[in-house]
Amino acid sequence: MASLFSWLLGRSSQGPPIFPDDEVLPMHPFDDTATLRDYTMIWTFRYDEVLDPDMLGDSLSQLFQMEGWKKLGGRLRLRPDGKTEVHVPRMFTKERPSLYFTKEHHDIPMAEHPEASKLPASTAEPTTFPGARKFASLALGPGAPRTIQDYFQKDVPQFSLHVVTFTDGTLVSINFNHVTSDLGGLKAILKAWQSILAGKPEEVAPFVGHKDDPMAGLYNDETTVKPTLADTQLTGWRIPVWALRHLVETWWKGLDARMICIPKKVIDAIVQEAKDHVALKGNADLFVSENDVIMAFCNKVVASGLASHRHIANLLVIDPRTRVKSVFRDDTAYVQNITSSAIFLCQAGEAITAPTGEIALRSRVALDEQCTEEQLKATMKYAYRSMMDAGNPLVLGKGVDSVLMVVTNWSKAGFLDQFDFSPAIVKPSDKNRPGAKSGHPIYYHSQSLGTGMVTMNMVTIMGRDLEGNLWLSGEFSAGISIFPIHGVRTSSKRLPTLGSTPTFEMIITISLIQVEEVERTIRTPLTQKWIGVDMLSAMSSDIEQITAALHAYGAALKSGNVNQAVNLYTSDGVILPPHFTPSAGTKGLHEAYTRIFGSIELEVTFHIDEIVVMSPEWAFARTTASGTKTMKATKESEPHSNQELFIMKKVEGEWKIAS
Repeated sequence: MASLFSWLLGRSSQGPPIFPDDEVLPMHPFDDTATLRDYTMIWTFRYDEVLDPDMLGDSLSQLFQMEGWKKLGGRLRLRPDGKTEVHVPRMFTKERPSLYFTKEHHDIPMAEHPEASKLPASTAEPTTFPGARKFASLALGPGAPRTIQDYFQKDVPQFSLHVVTFTDGTLVSINFNHVTSDLGGLKAILKAWQSILAGKPEEVAPFVGHKDDPMAGLYNDETTVKPTLADTQLTGWRIPVWALRHLVETWWKGLDARMICIPKKVIDAIVQEAKDHVALKGNADLFVSENDVIMAFCNKVVASGLASHRHIANLLVIDPRTRVKSVFRDDTAYVQNITSSAIFLCQAGEAITAPTGEIALRSRVALDEQCTEEQLKATMKYAYRSMMDAGNPLVLGKGVDSVLMVVTNWSKAGFLDQFDFSPAIVKPSDKNRPGAKSGHPIYYHSQSLGTGMVTMNMVTIMGRDLEGNLWLSGEFSAGISIFPIHGVRTSSKRLPTLGSTPTFEMIITISLIQVEEVERTIRTPLTQKWIGVDMLSAMSSDIEQITAALHAYGAALKSGNVNQAVNLYTSDGVILPPHFTPSAGTKGLHEAYTRIFGSIELEVTFHIDEIVVMSPEWAFARTTASGTKTMKATKESEPHSNQELFIMKKVEGEWKIAS
């Protein structure tokens, strides 16, 4: 019941005290989203040198006290309307610091530490490793915030720094919630941090976005150009159908988080063969980059677990900072979420059979066409309007059975080359690594601490290490071959042969019918009982049970009966309010509805607009409620109406509310 209870669900417990002298600053529109709130990021950098933890902590703390930059030392606060704002102390103190800093020391080499000894390292063969989330114990100090609620409920800065020293190296971890910044913002922080560390604060770039949103120059542009990706936007009924299918697939199969290291000789051969294929076309203007080839490679991976007719919607994350010169300056720090996107579609059957170079070329064409300044402005204007009108970001794909794969390229961040912490060295490295630079990281990884409510196939191109090996990070459905390791191992002189993986294809009753029939079915009023679909006898019982469950839910709303409402959910049921962290599980639901029914009284008429049974175990329903809402504290009443989308799950023969 998202729109009805969103503001109430945000008040999960008493928050920290309000300090009246704090400067209150806004969060910008593309920062304060429900999706980003789900992701508290850990970034861990490994050094062969022993570094001084206090020098690192003091210098970063100093940065967050500088003009403009002090916004990053502020505290995230949740307003009554569900929006986030930043409360910045007028003066940072020991009790209210600009940085949450912790450190620990182990008087042993990393190789003898039970967790640090397992950190990924390159090998002679392509190898997979656990994702960064598995090493969170090395990244977070005691009491460090882990979820958005920790930031809302505690008086903690937005950034935490945890430094772990060993006798032969150091792990430096900087952690923050994604609402604060993206990769481009982190890069600006690291660059400014090393200037402070080197005793050159005058080299720190000016910070913009303290109050006004620098990104407004993108989404408020007067362009009338239609963005290319608008043709792939899912709208109307297609969004809930796609979302339900996506939820079922990810819940059913789960996601597997992995890092992979592909040795230099192997990735060089893969890239060269793809480029040779493009060169055979005889057009000197055709070109594919290494990242285009990796994109194509990942499409083959994902396609190995799909039916051949399904499409992969490749969403490429783009940083406009370096591409839109009329809005962004090179000498300025933009620490926020400034991302756009490009998209290209690839049918699974094509991805399997087409040469890697052919798919890579499709990626290159999409980037060239969609990353011009004009197209990026049009895209962001389109995305901003969608978010303001519907409260949701764009959902892109080709049909309701599209599979979304988000790809982001971190290789240009230059983490191993550009960030010099040598002023903090207290013990030089005794290792002889080819290409290593003193005071520079020799490895890094990053991942969110939680998976979030919206899970998807995700690929991060982390770049090459000092030896030229390629590192990738990814989260893929557990039912597909995460990376075709055995195919890669067979030869470094040709493209890998993808092993056959058991194809997972959900038994979905409606979404595999022709789209025209789906549209006709979904738009048929419930009273017409699914005319046109040859499944009336099989589904009528399900529809009747779902109808009864939803009417029971409507009765629980009117009576304010907490137990009745909660008993209608699955044991892991979820309320998904916009702008707030969901309440999940029987205990969480009970607490949420206790708050709700203790605060308001509803006198509403509950209508079921449609029910769609997607599979023997899954369905969704749309409802509307209208009437009055009375605040118990003030006895004030006001008209109330809302529309809701329910996801239903059959558990032991009984239909329950999943969310």
